Amino acid sequence: MKILILMETEAFSGPAKNLLETLKLLRDEVHFEVATFLRGSAESSAFIEAVRSAGLPVHVIRERFRYDPSAIRHLFRIVQKTAPDIIQIHNTKSRLYVTLLRRRLERLGVREIHYFHGETWVDRKQHFYNRLDRLLFRYAPNVVVVAEYQRELLVGWGVSKDRVAVIHNGIRLAPVDTAHRGEKNYLLTVGRFSKEKGHQILLAAACLLRRREVAGFCLHMVGDGPERQSLERYAAEKGLADIVAFEGYQSDPSDYYKRAGLFILPSLTEGFPNVLLEAASHGVPVISFDVGGIPEIFRNGEEAVLLSDHNPEALADAIQDYLQNPEKHRIMAEKARLRVMREFSLEKKAARLLEYYKEILPQRR
Repeated sequence: MKILILMETEAFSGPAKNLLETLKLLRDEVHFEVATFLRGSAESSAFIEAVRSAGLPVHVIRERFRYDPSAIRHLFRIVQKTAPDIIQIHNTKSRLYVTLLRRRLERLGVREIHYFHGETWVDRKQHFYNRLDRLLFRYAPNVVVVAEYQRELLVGWGVSKDRVAVIHNGIRLAPVDTAHRGEKNYLLTVGRFSKEKGHQILLAAACLLRRREVAGFCLHMVGDGPERQSLERYAAEKGLADIVAFEGYQSDPSDYYKRAGLFILPSLTEGFPNVLLEAASHGVPVISFDVGGIPEIFRNGEEAVLLSDHNPEALADAIQDYLQNPEKHRIMAEKARLRVMREFSLEKKAARLLEYYKEILPQRR
């Protein structure tokens, strides 16, 4: 079985890492090759180097500018050269190009799998891409989503339900440490600094805790993104420098999870966040808003605290409760760790993906 992965990224970020780790697990069963884009005079990227280091063939699609039409011909030549059974698409531009090439791909006997990871709404340009993506998904023959709620979302966009499969994210499990305690007052969040991730709400919650004279904690914010300067200005204006630390982007945040006493995910929209799985696999208690696929991962009050009120007051109340009753949250954290081990390992995700490949190619079974 040969599969061509089509992914648009230069950074070796969380989704790209998870994809590559999954491919490594399946390399004895499937021959994978990867195609990605480079613009202008760029010679390589962090993503390309990571793919090469993993020993996977990588094909570079050159483009002079965004949505360069010559890239469509280049992509088709790569398909002809690699002769894949399946082409697996992860981003909007690639989805558009494959849609335009569909009749040619069908003549070659190439099947398609289109991944939906979720949407971000950071600017007008992204709004346009999201609208385009919604249209393209209507015509995609096979779609994979990472959460059950996303299947219903796509059905609402006009995608036939029988063309949508759910394959939950999975992670490499952290070494089991049933005695994990972390540092009680070490609060952690990890993620891209963009508006939909809710970091402004988290900082506002920190302000409320200070007004309530809740002391002794420090919030460590790991990540980078378009909102970083705005968040840093807000923290400075509110006098939070002594209780908020901006740690920047970390390619491997494991050491932060190991120190953390509490993990907070203030996102206003999510798919199936790996950071939540990672925190739980380290035994760190979790507080999050109950958005996207998060209620499919944990149950409120059982494995985590999931807040239905998405505001600073509710978040501050939950953090204060943790600081006053840490043992209650640690009991939930142990249940969460066991659930991640049981349901959301990378091995389980890889096994389900292999099964799905065989469903797409029934003659290969």
